[in-house]
Amino acid sequence: MIVDPVYCASSFFEFRMIEDFNHIFAPGVFPRRFEIPQNRTPVHDSFELETALRKAVSDALQSGSCALMLSSGIDSAILAKMMPEGSKAYTLRCCAPGAVDETAQAKIFAETCGLDHEIIDITWDDYVRYTPSLLRHMGQPIHSIEPQIHKAALTAKAAGFDTLIFGETADIIYGGHSIQLCREFGLDEYIDYHNFIDPRSVLKEGVIIRDAYERHFADGRMDVYGFLNDTHLRQSPNSYVNSCSLAGIRFAAPYLTTELAVPLDLDRIRSGENKYLVRELFHRLYPDMGQPKKLPMPRALAQWMADYEGATRQEFYPGAGRDMTPDQKWYIYITEMFMNMVVD
Repeated sequence: MIVDPVYCASSFFEFRMIEDFNHIFAPGVFPRRFEIPQNRTPVHDSFELETALRKAVSDALQSGSCALMLSSGIDSAILAKMMPEGSKAYTLRCCAPGAVDETAQAKIFAETCGLDHEIIDITWDDYVRYTPSLLRHMGQPIHSIEPQIHKAALTAKAAGFDTLIFGETADIIYGGHSIQLCREFGLDEYIDYHNFIDPRSVLKEGVIIRDAYERHFADGRMDVYGFLNDTHLRQSPNSYVNSCSLAGIRFAAPYLTTELAVPLDLDRIRSGENKYLVRELFHRLYPDMGQPKKLPMPRALAQWMADYEGATRQEFYPGAGRDMTPDQKWYIYITEMFMNMVVD
């Protein structure tokens, strides 16, 4: 193992994980690794997707006591249709002035499906309370969604559930990242476009880690869909696994049991039909409901990170992050917090 905190911080700023398994922040500090499942069900159309999701939900229900994490989006709404009537469904609500609130739309889905709907309020105090243990459990900096997922997992555990079902990974697998899939990219162009934070802009010795991109670059173009289904498909579920496993509850992701068995139709996505198979399934299950507005998982970082003054560790430029977006502030804030915990 190579102990190199600057490389690891650079990797987190690019990919929200340590991309190269051979690097660690500090001796004995090993990051959690998520391996993409093997033998996933191939999906050719929305009917096969429905069959595969119903089986995955049924398998989860047979293996334990399950609750559903229900957002205002179509991915979890589809799964809501596959839960038995009376099942518990949780929705998160961040308590901050002006924070996004998706509970009203989630309530409509829950009532339509006959689910027992419960709202879990999330505060900055929850972030302060849960973040240190999540960092230790992860062995690397964490995504900003993790404290609230962890609170949901603790709530479900206390209610007697042993499994939480999420709609996670549908965007990655079925072409929901339309902004990244919107056009063709060259290698360096995509690296600049994709980076959450350019490590060189915040770390005195920050580096761009090119390997993850280069293995999906050929004939002068980036295979963005292939990149997302490699790097992002390893990173994104890891945050949920970390948050749930620390609470002693299992993370279930029915979409992750599937894979697209035909080439993604980029023309459809670029004409405005992102995640078209999932949308077809949603409209079949909810024929009288319009298209809900797509929202990221709510987190009130604009409010909670408003007074952030930037990094102070010697590896960073003084005040790094102070004038960045709320999400970028979080990445720098949490990386410095983790380094303070484990790096001399």
